Amino acid sequence: MMVLAIMAGCGGNGGDTTTPPANSPASDGGNTGSSGPLKVANVVNGNLGDKSFCEAGLKKLQDDGIITYKTFELGATDADQPKWVSTLDELSADASYDLIVCGTYQMDAILNDCAQKYPDQKYFIYDAEVAQPNVASITFKQNDLGYLVGTAAALMTSSDMEKINPEKVIGFVGGEVGFNAWAVKQVVPLLQGWGENMSIIMAYLAGVSVNFMLTPLAATAAFTPAIGELGQAMNMNPLPVFYAFGYGIDQYILPYEAVYFLYIFITGKVTLRHVIPALAVRALLCGVILVCVAIPWWKFVGIM
Repeated sequence: MMVLAIMAGCGGNGGDTTTPPANSPASDGGNTGSSGPLKVANVVNGNLGDKSFCEAGLKKLQDDGIITYKTFELGATDADQPKWVSTLDELSADASYDLIVCGTYQMDAILNDCAQKYPDQKYFIYDAEVAQPNVASITFKQNDLGYLVGTAAALMTSSDMEKINPEKVIGFVGGEVGFNAWAVKQVVPLLQGWGENMSIIMAYLAGVSVNFMLTPLAATAAFTPAIGELGQAMNMNPLPVFYAFGYGIDQYILPYEAVYFLYIFITGKVTLRHVIPALAVRALLCGVILVCVAIPWWKFVGIM
């Protein structure tokens, strides 16, 4: 990824962001005109360390003969910030480096100004984004990936890997990393474009599905505003949709979805072979009751 980003940053002039072939890394955009390794300036608005975060993989590229680089450590205090600006400006004006690398959100505005001032200089910024044609950017989705890795780890608990807990537990961290907002964006469009009856049935199915990913409390907090707005947009009372969604998130298929089922499951006396069929039948029966009893009753009392 780092190689591709650097190649993109050293691509053609102007708005051309085409990646040059790997066997000609300085084919079009190198300031030195050399066909050898790219000359890279690594501008660190702080100090090296932090598990090599500020070196951004450059040492590996140098060891592979793709680049040669020099690091400029500029300090991380407020008093050092003028040095960030002046150093980036001096390196850009000097034009002796094919690529200037910097990083973090503290540098994006500084780099944006420099990139406009020196349009022929190529830049690469990590952990931030700068929308200029001579800048390649890369950002990290550590929270999202951390959640997905944690989910995968929780679903691997049948293995005998060391330090893997025996229970299939997926915690409530999904809400903390914004997974609830993502779920709302995916589910709410599925509830649109139906009549009242089908919207309620779809809300029930959405509740059952969301419960695999979020706790009932997190799902309720995430979807309540969205369902209210959906009801208003469809010119219908949102209460039946709320109720149906609530019935849905009260259905459990796998033990990790509810703490009390999990406690029963981890005793070893009840297995998935017992739990899944029984809970699946419960969810199916609740859906039948929703269609045959709840919807007619809501129509009778006038909320539909």
